[in-house]
Amino acid sequence: MRSIIDYLKFYFNLAGRKLYLLFLLMLFAVMLQAVSLSLFLPIINEALQDGEGGGRIIPIIRKVFGFIGIEYSLLGLLVSLVILFTVKSAFTIMQQAYSGKIRAHLLVDLRRRISEGLFRMDYQYFINYSAGYLNNALVTELQKVVFSFKMFLSLLVAALYALMYFIYPLILDPVLVLILMVLTVPPLYFITMRLNRATRNCSTLESSYSGSLQKILIQALNSFKYLKGTGGYPDLLREINHE
Repeated sequence: MRSIIDYLKFYFNLAGRKLYLLFLLMLFAVMLQAVSLSLFLPIINEALQDGEGGGRIIPIIRKVFGFIGIEYSLLGLLVSLVILFTVKSAFTIMQQAYSGKIRAHLLVDLRRRISEGLFRMDYQYFINYSAGYLNNALVTELQKVVFSFKMFLSLLVAALYALMYFIYPLILDPVLVLILMVLTVPPLYFITMRLNRATRNCSTLESSYSGSLQKILIQALNSFKYLKGTGGYPDLLREINHE
């Protein structure tokens, strides 16, 4: 949970208040999906003409229909379902489009920030890093940050859907849901923590290897004529294969 909060703070510092609107679009899409799914049970109930079925959800839907002045019938349920899915699809499209816009702006903004920081850097500090590492930061690592932002948004959407699917059985049978939570949540938590640590370690190693590889490649391109003329490139290829 702490990692998710840290990621939220990190991406909020990068993307700013745009995340508020994006989160609202996600929330509206998930809520509309939840309401749409809740209509399937009364639709089946009306189609089968089972007046006693439906549990606790159908009485709630009957009250909502009565409150907004819609006749509770199979036709009314079907029309409401189509409208809700249409609106939900519109919110999902807006969410994806706005997410893409934020990612594109984020990539441009991060490159600008790093480029400005590069020229504000002290020369003594600059010569401690090779061009390969700096190029890796400007190109490869920035793309990874934007990609991780996309994956984090997908995680948020999945968490909202998981919460939605948790609420439904909780309404129908809260005791069974609580028992299953006690049995499944602790092991899932520890597995997730271990996977998160392993992912961080792999990401750090990959960034280090990528920086080293780009350093070698840039040196090779700068010395291409010499390496080609002297035949010294086999040693360079072995070094690349080692990386």
